[in-house]
Amino acid sequence: MDSNKTDLALNVFLLCWVGISLGFGLLVAIGAWWLYKFIRKQREVKRKKFSKLNGGLLMQQQLVSNEGNIENTRVFSSKELERATENKSIAT
Repeated sequence: MDSNKTDLALNVFLLCWVGISLGFGLLVAIGAWWLYKFIRKQREVKRKKFSKLNGGLLMQQQLVSNEGNIENTRVFSSKELERATENKSIAT
């Protein structure tokens, strides 16, 4: 009977450690996921801020203002493109 009590105590001890380890691992995984999302959001905010500083807002406004204006758009024919590029290949 004495060995059954020690086996039971050992099983309870091991189950407690497995439970604590799994709980801690889950906590670390959730913390890492939250940190990843937080850092990603911060990078996105910085990217938008620098885009506005570097003229992104001006470019966006120009695109919106010219959206319905077809006069600024020109389609070149293949002959005009060949003449402008002097028949040079992109690969060379």
